[in-house]
Amino acid sequence: MRALVLVLLLSGCASTTWLHPNYHADRFNADVQACRVEANSLAGSAAPGGSSLVQTIAWRKRWSGYFDTCMYGRGYSK
Repeated sequence: MRALVLVLLLSGCASTTWLHPNYHADRFNADVQACRVEANSLAGSAAPGGSSLVQTIAWRKRWSGYFDTCMYGRGYSK
């Protein structure tokens, strides 16, 4: 069970390469920051009265979905 939890946690830390045909690093960094703010706002609190592992994983999946949607909306692809 511990190995499964470790794999789940580490897989959430994998980095993603975002590509955009027209944007440079400055624009990318600004877009990432804006999408982080948006994802934080939409995903809500990571620990609404306690933070079990299941709650944390569910929150991370929601947050990632909001972040990805924002980046796709700005014209990026993975």
